[in-house]
Amino acid sequence: MTPRPRTLPRPLLRPVDATLRDGRFAAHQQAILELYLSVPDDDYLLGFRRRRGLPAPGTELGGWYGGGVYHVFGQVLGGFARLHRATGDPRPREKALALLRGWDACVEEDGYALYNPRGQVFDPHYEYEKLLGGLLDCLEILQAPCEEGIRRISGWAAGALDRSGPADPGRNDDHREWHTLPENLYRAYDLLGDPLFREMAEAFEYPFYWNRFLDPAGFAFEPRHAYSHVNNLGGAAMAFRVRGDPRYRDLCVRAYDEITAHHLYATGGYGPAERMFAPAGYLGDALLAPLERGFGHCEIACCSFAVFKLTGHLLGIAGEARFADWAEQMMHNVLAAQPVPHPPGFLQYYAEYYRNGGSKRSSDGRIHEDGLTYEWPCCSGTLPEAVADYSRLVFAESDTALHVCQYVSADCDTPLASAAIRTGYPLEDDVRLVLSRRSEALREVALRIPGWCDGFEVQFGDRCVRARSPLTRAPDTGVPDAAGQPGPDEPFSVPPDGWLRIPADAIPEEGITIRIRQPVVFRPVDEAHPDLAALVVGPLAYAADQAAILVPPDGTDPPLAPAALAAALLEPRAPDGTIDTKPGAVVHYPMKRLRFRPLAGIPEGVPYYLYLGVRNSRTPPDRTD
Repeated sequence: MTPRPRTLPRPLLRPVDATLRDGRFAAHQQAILELYLSVPDDDYLLGFRRRRGLPAPGTELGGWYGGGVYHVFGQVLGGFARLHRATGDPRPREKALALLRGWDACVEEDGYALYNPRGQVFDPHYEYEKLLGGLLDCLEILQAPCEEGIRRISGWAAGALDRSGPADPGRNDDHREWHTLPENLYRAYDLLGDPLFREMAEAFEYPFYWNRFLDPAGFAFEPRHAYSHVNNLGGAAMAFRVRGDPRYRDLCVRAYDEITAHHLYATGGYGPAERMFAPAGYLGDALLAPLERGFGHCEIACCSFAVFKLTGHLLGIAGEARFADWAEQMMHNVLAAQPVPHPPGFLQYYAEYYRNGGSKRSSDGRIHEDGLTYEWPCCSGTLPEAVADYSRLVFAESDTALHVCQYVSADCDTPLASAAIRTGYPLEDDVRLVLSRRSEALREVALRIPGWCDGFEVQFGDRCVRARSPLTRAPDTGVPDAAGQPGPDEPFSVPPDGWLRIPADAIPEEGITIRIRQPVVFRPVDEAHPDLAALVVGPLAYAADQAAILVPPDGTDPPLAPAALAAALLEPRAPDGTIDTKPGAVVHYPMKRLRFRPLAGIPEGVPYYLYLGVRNSRTPPDRTD
């Protein structure tokens, strides 16, 4: 069986499948693929077969996988489908189809198909939604014969899942994730056309949360579980595509603005102790002491996957380049910065940004009070899905344009064009793009201007075009019109939608060079902690090798602006990407020098200090550091 032709309006921008080339994203993607392929099918299927009374060879995977807590089989299934799409490797396709056949044999007569027996599942909403998502991935990507399985388990879910969540949405102690259901239910409606899926999606919408972003009096909300409340916004984006009500689109845009303005660390990570929307200052408070025992500052894989999905939806329904900025941060500083798990199911659950230091490790190592370990946690399911989606973040297309969303070494091949990016960015400023036009329908190439950059140039042979306003076409040459472009001393401004558009026929055969100027700044964690800051260079968060308090070494007073402060404290970036402090910048230790490195490049087990005490003048602060 195959999905029916889709009838929803086409997104403004649609992701393009790219092949990652040499670089850490390609290496990370391949390492995760090999890791998950190494788990025998019998191990993945053991509990399903045991519940159904079938022979169940294999080894129990342990931890959350068999513990009835946020089971990840559906995500692993979808991860294999996505990894096949990303790499073209037939092995994840074969693995997904084999697991699908094994699982299908374990579906009960009424459609019950979860791993553990009835009554032994902590949150059936979560497990159904993840299983539905994985099956939809297999249907959509692999054209797998799983339509009947989707209908059977959804028939069970329609009658069995408690819908009281929406009736009491103000509860803050409800750990069920019923509110993540609409996104995949609307996907199922889009693919299969069955009104049951739309009815269920509408029943599990979350207006109590969504309407907060539309309140003209300003955003106000109680603390909520971070990952699922970003993940949930994909449901609002799908509701816009299905129902057409612009309020859904508007709330997604406003949610993006609210979260990125007030609830992110310098890495793009979010959710200390898994909380978001806590009282002002909660981000900085969590750096000084953990909010809850054993928690860190960002669920690495889950939070990354939620951002990748949300930013993809926003590119599709609103189209502005800025929506790819958050995904860039999460790619470089969070997901690809984590060590590759070993063995499978053991991974670093939380990124650590504590003032007194953090470290990386390839397993979580904690334990619940009831004895359940952190093997195969929820992040072990989103990990293969998220790394597969590296390949879907680089390029996007409309009917007449190819968009470059991320500056990663990758190739793509579409009916409009083939394109190749080669770059050492962001450790280098330059990006090389070569384009081969395949259709006259391709009118332009749109380059994302990162929202943080302070200069963006495109080199055409011996001429340079700078971003100031949307490029026009010169009627006599068909090349970008540089008239009115700023000179070297003129202020930098960005086109309204953040895309620098280059006419396709203006791109020479040898390609173009994009130069992205990366500012160096110390970014305070929040307004309540202005002297607690992280070093950021372009999209990269940097971490120091020691804890310290930094001040301008020349006794500057009044305070310096952020860029001037960084220039006063730091030497220029070295070719290897490291940055040293200037002599005299460390309080009490005038000869001490700190060395900063990109957080992504710090090895496992090496202590690092992402947030330091940083003052913008030698005037002592009113409070004690």
